[in-house]
Amino acid sequence: MGMNNFGEISFLTNIAKPTIAVITNVGTAHIGNLGSRENIMKAKLEIIEGLNGPLIINNDNDILHDNIEYIRSLNKIITIGIDNDSDYMAKDINSDLTEFKIDNNNIKCNIGNTAFIYNSLVAYVMGILCNVDIENIKKGIETFKLTSNRLEFKKLKNGATLIDDTYNASLDSIKSSLELLIKREGKRKIAIIGDVLELGTFSKNLHEEIGKVLLNSDLDYIITIGNETKYTDEYLKNNKPTNMYVIHEATGIPVKIIKEFIKDSRLEQMQDGIKTCIGCGDIIVDDSKYCPKCMEKAKILKQLNNSFENKNDEIKPKMHFINKNSGRKR
Repeated sequence: MGMNNFGEISFLTNIAKPTIAVITNVGTAHIGNLGSRENIMKAKLEIIEGLNGPLIINNDNDILHDNIEYIRSLNKIITIGIDNDSDYMAKDINSDLTEFKIDNNNIKCNIGNTAFIYNSLVAYVMGILCNVDIENIKKGIETFKLTSNRLEFKKLKNGATLIDDTYNASLDSIKSSLELLIKREGKRKIAIIGDVLELGTFSKNLHEEIGKVLLNSDLDYIITIGNETKYTDEYLKNNKPTNMYVIHEATGIPVKIIKEFIKDSRLEQMQDGIKTCIGCGDIIVDDSKYCPKCMEKAKILKQLNNSFENKNDEIKPKMHFINKNSGRKR
């Protein structure tokens, strides 16, 4: 069940009357509507109103962890976690984040990402509650497929790899997507970051936080698109002034950070600039909110793929698109 305001999950849960419910994360998505992360938690806890069964909680989420006894007073809970002591925990996690143990059962996940370890924990507990055989639970986790536009890997004609994660964005989703991007092997790594919407008065601080996350990631290029990302641009410029270049000036220059603040009227120019920057062996991540403007960007990505006819382009950067709401962290 999704929501962006109070009362929406309440309405849905009283229709569905679920017997098991899960809250995987309380982040900053929709904070512009709800005013605080505490209010986001309260809106998600509306699920309890129609719930007739246990509530599975991510005990590593700070807001949920700090309020665990309060939540326990409302409903029976089952906790999952990696760091905090929980009913079900992922242990012995390998360096690629693709193998770990739950209850001494070896689990493999085809997405090497912390968010998907939590997702796997949820799937495991749900399977146990529904009396699914352990081997079938393990197989389901190992072979699941993501929906389109959520960490969707695409090979461009010139050999670059595009990770399309353009459906919905939040600070948490960007962190998660960058974690995946950093672990990927490639010649160059490029993040294309769009606006995160529905942040209200929190937009400036959260887009600056995105800038901080980007600087702490081992990237070769950063391209920003939209209006609110001006705050990300400002943060990058203030903290890495000597490494800031617009994309068309950065072609062939070994720099860590590229910035291109692109308005709607310059979408075609964006396409031309990105084409000069992508080459064989590169990785691309896109993180943008689902909106008409981003649909235009999706069309550009498709055109990009179709435009690369020569697999031996001289310019060989790496691009990655981040939008992580795969795992749909909220």
